[in-house]
Formats: sequence, structure tokens, C-alpha cells
Amino acid sequence: MLGMDDETADIFRPGLIKYSSSLEVIEKNVSIFHNAKQAIKLINPLPDIFLVSANHIRFDSNKYQEELLKGLLDIKMDEITSEVRLAVQIDAEPKDPFLSSLALIQIQDIFCGTDQNPAGFNMAKLAKQLSVKANIRNIQSFLTFGGLKIGSQLPQDDILMGRIKQLEKIVKILTKEKNFLQSKLDINSIPQKNYDEILAKLREIKNCKITDQAIKDLFEKLVKISQNKQDDLDHISALNTKLNNSIIDLNSEIEQLETNMQEKQGQEKKILNNQRISKTMVIPQRKKIKKSKWFLLIPAVLILTPGPVLLNKIYSDLNQRQQKSEKPIFSRLISLGNYEKAAQYYPKKIIKIEDLMLKDKRIQDKYKMIQKILKYSKNDVIRLDYEYFKGNYRGAVHIYEKSSIPQLTKLTNTRRIMVAYSLMKTGSIKEAKDIAEPLNNQQLNKRIIAYSKFLNANKILNNKIQNGDLTQKERTKAKQQIKKNQKAMEKI
Repeated sequence: MLGMDDETADIFRPGLIKYSSSLEVIEKNVSIFHNAKQAIKLINPLPDIFLVSANHIRFDSNKYQEELLKGLLDIKMDEITSEVRLAVQIDAEPKDPFLSSLALIQIQDIFCGTDQNPAGFNMAKLAKQLSVKANIRNIQSFLTFGGLKIGSQLPQDDILMGRIKQLEKIVKILTKEKNFLQSKLDINSIPQKNYDEILAKLREIKNCKITDQAIKDLFEKLVKISQNKQDDLDHISALNTKLNNSIIDLNSEIEQLETNMQEKQGQEKKILNNQRISKTMVIPQRKKIKKSKWFLLIPAVLILTPGPVLLNKIYSDLNQRQQKSEKPIFSRLISLGNYEKAAQYYPKKIIKIEDLMLKDKRIQDKYKMIQKILKYSKNDVIRLDYEYFKGNYRGAVHIYEKSSIPQLTKLTNTRRIMVAYSLMKTGSIKEAKDIAEPLNNQQLNKRIIAYSKFLNANKILNNKIQNGDLTQKERTKAKQQIKKNQKAMEKI
């Protein structure tokens, strides 16, 4: 069970599952700390682990460290919840005395940052540690007795070799990806000598004492190679996008040709039928009427003469036939870009008209055209497009979530982008990622990730402001940062 706000839980949950094959995460998380013990008791069976993110959960008081210690101790002393393994993730430096306090109440899983980055932590390490049985070795560096630092007297060889193995693994992955890119696009932007240099450096580090500067230099080299790899991936993405656009244009042309052929065949069939009828019809000869029987025509004339009601009906039928014969051809309207008229005469094809309009690069103002089409149909698809281009993303999401029509339950690629973007703008990051995933659209994925980071940063800052953890100067600075982040979010 996770003890953190919803946004942070949405980041932790897939991360833990990704880096561990044995961990299962409960969907419902605890966002207010004083609810933790009761929430654990309500889960049947009890969760094996309760992971608290101290900087991303709400506390009742400003003295959150004291409240956290008392709350965790209360959970450990309770007859039922004492069976649950407790873990704490906190934005703090390893030397922070509070970490020793957590260790002293037998919290055997403590995850903190580094001296350079107190807010950073390793998700893979966290998942790996929680996947195995708890061990006091996990917190040896936080335990102090009479001024003696227990962790300081342990050998560091295992740690150093672990870092070496991680670096070697990164190099192997980069080499494999480089070979794949080169085989697909004949790209050789990452020369083999770079990898040879890194491997030589690793061997050199193995044979001498490792230093932070050596690690720093090596990682700078890896970052540079990674950037080159990313440039190649962007190139692939651009090629894929261009190819997809070509396929869409080709499909539109094929649909247009099929429509033209069908209409042409229909007209030819109609002409052929008329010719057959004219050949088989026998026109009866008019008989001469004798003058002596002219009076017999009078009742016939009286019977055949139509009244006013019948005349109106005949006129109306003729008018409708005339209008029907003047109905413009669908393909002609589409080829001319006259989507408004197409919607007027072919309301049953409204969704097809809308889709063709969205693909038409000649239509610059999509919103204005959708307004015109909307006059002839209130279909959910048209309404969703209207709200999206209007900038009412919450309204677009509402229509998508409530509608059951096939075009919104099975989205086209264009509309999938619109829905994912709308979900992102309303703060539903996880849902936006899920919708965008089948597209494999790197540009959209980057936008969602960037938006998520700004959103999460603002939530953290707002929590700190509300909890009263900041000085007046820090509050002012935090508010300025929130505004800056909000402006950046609006531009995404």
C-alpha cells in the first residue's frame, strides 16, 4: 500500500511494477497520514508493506517529522498492523539526523536522496529492496550508538563493484541500441571507438580506487552518447510521421476514387435501364372518337380533372423530385473542400465528413469549420471536436467518457491524440498516457511527461505552503515558481 498523494502514487505504482516481478500495488493509496492505520486495517488480507513518501503525504501539523515518528510507532505497536513492514521514502540528505530516528524505531527500509540531490532516489533500488525480506543491513548507515557510526566501519568494495556493474550494463544497452539503429537507417553517429574508450576506462577504474570524479567524467561521456542516440530516434520518429501522413493521404485518395466509381456505375446503370424500357414499351394508338358519342367524354373529363388538394400534392412531389435531382455529388463537395454543404446534404455521413475535414490541410481554421458542421448534427464526435478546438478540454473529456458510440470507443489516431491531450490538460496524467500509448508518438509522450512534472511540482509547492513549512521569503519564492510553472504548462 502506498502512502502518498494521487499524482505521486501514479508515478510510483508503474515504477514498482516495472522493476519488480513480485510486487503488487494496491490501487487505493493513503493521501492523509492520520488515516494510515485505519486504512491498513480495512484491507483484507493485510498488505505486506506500507510505503510512505514523507514529502508527498498530508500531515495534520507543521511538525511533520514528529507526527510521522509517532504515527509509525503507533502502527508498529498495534496488535493487527504490527505485522506490516514499514518503509519510508523521504527527500533528505543521508546525514539527516531524522533518518537515524526512523532507524531507531526499527524502520528497516529508508530511502533518501544524496548529498548533491536530496530529492533524488533510485526507483529500481527501492523496488529490488522491497522485493526481498527486510534486513538490518538496509539501514546500517543510519544507525549510531554513542557517537559510533555503524555503517562507517563496513567495507565499501561491494558498493564500488555494484556501481561498476551498473555502468557496464549501461554500455551494453547503448551498444545494442546503436547497432539496431545502424541496421535500420544506416546511421553511424555513435562511433565504435567511443564504446572502446568507455570499456577501457571501466577496466582502468576496476584496477584502481574509484573516485567520484571518475564516475562523473564517465557519466558525462554516457550522457553525450545517449544524446546522440536520442537524435537518431528523433530522426526515426520524423520518418515514421512522414510515412503515416502519406498513408493517410493515400487512403483519402482511394476512398475518393471508390466513391466516384460507385456514382459513375450508378449513373450508367440508370441510363441502361431507361434505354431498355424505351425499347420494350408499346405506345397505344389513339382511336378516333365519333361525333355522335362526344357527350360520353364529359363525365370522364370531370372525373380526371384534379381538385386543389391533389394539385398541391402533385406540385409538392414535383418540387421534391426537382430538389433531389439538384442534390450536389458528395465526392464533388469533398474535393472542393465544401464540408458545410456536404454536412447539409449528407447528414448520415457526418462523421466521415468530419474526419475528412480534419485531414484536409487546406482547412486552416478547423474550429470555424466544425462550428458550421455542428449546425447539421449534434453527434458526440462533432461535439467532442468542437470542445477540443474551442479549448474546453474538460468538456471534451466529459463527452469522451460518457459517450458509447463506436467512433469514440474505438478512436482514430487523430482523435486519440485529441483525447490524450485533453486528459493531460485536465490533470489526468495516467489516463492520458494510456490513451497515447498505442500511438507511440514521441512528441506527444514528451509533452505529457513535461506537463506531469510541472503539475507535480506545483502540487508539492502548494502542500508546503499550506502546511506552513516555509518562511515568508520561501513562500513568496514558491508562489513565483508556481506561476512560472503554470505559464510553462499553458504553452505545452
